[in-house]
Amino acid sequence: MSSINPTGGAGAGKVGLPDLRKAEAPPAPTEAAKPPEAETPKPAKKEVASTFEGTKPAKAPGTELRPGPLSKNPGAPKPTRERPEDPLVGTFAASRTTRATPPSPVEHEGKKWDVAGIVMKDGEPHAQLQEAGVQPRYMPMVEVLKGRVVEFPDDKGVLEKYRLIGTRQTKDSETGKPTEVLVLHKLADSAEPVPLRTQQPARGYPIRNRPLSAAPAVNLSKDKEVLVPMSAADKVLFTFNTGDRTPSDRHTYSLGVMRYDSFLLTPQEPAQTKYVPLESLGKVEARLSGREMEGVYTLEATANGGIQASGMDKDGHTGTSAIQPSAVAGRYVLVPAPDFGGVVALDAFNFAEAKARATAATHATEGSRPISDPLIGTLPTTVRAQVDRGTASLQHIKKLLDDPKATGPVTLFNVDLGIGGKGATEEGNNHAQAVLDSLVAYRTRNPDAPMQVIADERMWNNREMNKDLTTRLQDAGIDIVFPRSTAKPRINHSKGACVGERVVLTTAAVVPKTTTKSDITTELPPEAAGLYRDYLSLTFKTGEFTSADKEKLESLVAGLAKHGVVANDPMTKIPMVARAMDGLITGATRSLRFLGSELKDVDTAQKFIDQAKAGVQVLIQYREIDPQSESMLKAAMKDLPHLKLEKVDDWKPYPHFNALIADDSQAYVGTAYLWPNQLSMAHHGLSHESGVVLGEDSVKDLLRQFDDLEAKTRPA
Repeated sequence: MSSINPTGGAGAGKVGLPDLRKAEAPPAPTEAAKPPEAETPKPAKKEVASTFEGTKPAKAPGTELRPGPLSKNPGAPKPTRERPEDPLVGTFAASRTTRATPPSPVEHEGKKWDVAGIVMKDGEPHAQLQEAGVQPRYMPMVEVLKGRVVEFPDDKGVLEKYRLIGTRQTKDSETGKPTEVLVLHKLADSAEPVPLRTQQPARGYPIRNRPLSAAPAVNLSKDKEVLVPMSAADKVLFTFNTGDRTPSDRHTYSLGVMRYDSFLLTPQEPAQTKYVPLESLGKVEARLSGREMEGVYTLEATANGGIQASGMDKDGHTGTSAIQPSAVAGRYVLVPAPDFGGVVALDAFNFAEAKARATAATHATEGSRPISDPLIGTLPTTVRAQVDRGTASLQHIKKLLDDPKATGPVTLFNVDLGIGGKGATEEGNNHAQAVLDSLVAYRTRNPDAPMQVIADERMWNNREMNKDLTTRLQDAGIDIVFPRSTAKPRINHSKGACVGERVVLTTAAVVPKTTTKSDITTELPPEAAGLYRDYLSLTFKTGEFTSADKEKLESLVAGLAKHGVVANDPMTKIPMVARAMDGLITGATRSLRFLGSELKDVDTAQKFIDQAKAGVQVLIQYREIDPQSESMLKAAMKDLPHLKLEKVDDWKPYPHFNALIADDSQAYVGTAYLWPNQLSMAHHGLSHESGVVLGEDSVKDLLRQFDDLEAKTRPA
């Protein structure tokens, strides 16, 4: 019987701060991991500003989340120990829990304020205070917002109260295309806004083993239902309390468009800002710029009009030293959020840590490859990545299924074989049907083999042709699994198939969309394939996800990377794909080429510019680019003949893969775009990506295929 299982799913640069070793001798080894008690008293805090970053309130009985592979489940048991070292960022004396604790807000004039910086006014330091909790922030629908009270204007512009039920797929009245809308239900009585995340919201979605075509049962009157198109979602307002006092600590946000089950909440009114003499505040807490991962420091004014910082550095040395105002980091970092067309405030510690984890270590020696990070290896030179046009890429999966010697489990992940629908072609339908027939035939030859299709629930349910596909898979005893995680929405973007002992990774995804794209498929060598099978079964594990599971998963991700197979893994937040791409971009010394679908990250655009300034030949071939990156690159091209931009949206079919080639000797090919949320684990969704790192002979073959692809698909 088949089933459908929705499962749960070094600080750089010491800016303005002398070495603290000069101020005080290091503590004894047994005390090195502890902050000094006299310097870091921590009273109990209830400030809601930090709950945005995952602070867990006291849990009432019965609020545990359902079992599943959860990366940060408030209802799951806490780990019994914390490993002191993260190989991606290095060793810190203090535990991560201590270092990640946000600075305590400042109490001033009856309100709570974050320290956004220090400035000099009239010859003395002033703290730049910003109203706590008032920032543009990511907020997940299912985990936080669903079931909450919102406001939406009627035809006369009068705000009325509704309950946010969720989202629904409908057809656009003008185009007839599927479109997503917000579902609101009018409230008979007014309701007070509730503090954010003080209790676990109701989880009516998804429901285990419910039919794909059926919506969750909700007893709501249709005459009180309002459907809001995403184009009008910025008119939906959500009010909550950011502190203990009301109404002074009450703030209203607009939802805006939803992306991957998340909103970018935008404050209706900007946060208040005040400049207050630091001396009048006594001691305040803040992080130091460039050293955000070290933890919180205590700041205070000195008698001579200066600033001193007290705390513990990376190596565990404590002390007090004079600093400059520029050495103080703000509570948040404002970064672009291109998925939403705006900016988002990210916790300074989380942002710095995510950036460090995605930055390749540099251990370059004469004659070394572009990626000199010891954590990342290269596939054997005998491995070939195959470039295919249209659904021809599906033949690689069919080949594995048709192997008469193949036995054992089968996992098809994020490859949708729906047949028919708008845009379908006869060739595409035939290729999809052939793979589906091979799946069923494999089941006949291996009646007891576990077989599953891992898919994104929303995308699967929104495609009408998948109803027939679901029936056929279930009739063949093939499970359908919808993975989820609850810390942040999990975006399952990696693609491929595991058949017995063989594994292929591909960038091809949804039929019929694949018919308009060119994709790349790579079969992994045996040792790497074995590791990837174990990795996939654990990262998509159903049931409880324990701390031991997480440690094993981290080991598998690390082992794969040393074999040249890289993954951005949502469960461990290890971004090996991003780290490999950074290593290629920054490690190139002669040439650098990007050929792929999308470049929408200003930091990466700047890296390309920096390399061109260093004399590296940089060619960027893209289908889509964000306006800011495009402006930066075009401005730089005026003075940099080594930097070139080319659009490939006229290639038929266009490149859907993403490839980076450095010095014609090492390359990455895989699913990850040059997007902020695919290059960092700090954004609204944790994107599951996969790819491979290729060496010399494999790169030469890949470049030959790219030349052939351009010659056959680009208009004359």
